[in-house]
Amino acid sequence: MFKTSEVNARHYVSQSIGKKWAAHTLKLWNEVYDPTLSRDAIINNVPTSISSDQWTAFIDYRLRSETQPKDAGSGKDVSLVASSASVRRLLIGSVSGYGENA
Repeated sequence: MFKTSEVNARHYVSQSIGKKWAAHTLKLWNEVYDPTLSRDAIINNVPTSISSDQWTAFIDYRLRSETQPKDAGSGKDVSLVASSASVRRLLIGSVSGYGENA
């Protein structure tokens, strides 16, 4: 029989959710980002499952200089994942129904 502690199980679940969330936000960003489009054009392409204010915050976060890919010549992975807790809080309300004002 497989046994684990609650601490280990919580850690595993937390890590798993974090990885899935990071993959989801990266996929979302890759679907909408076009370097030829302006910020406003990207913001106007709001997915139906996300409110416009949360979408604007997500786009502003992803367009910050510190969340942009680093120099590809450095040998480092240039793909970035929006795993910031603040971005998660911004988007999770509209995706899951949490955080909606009643």
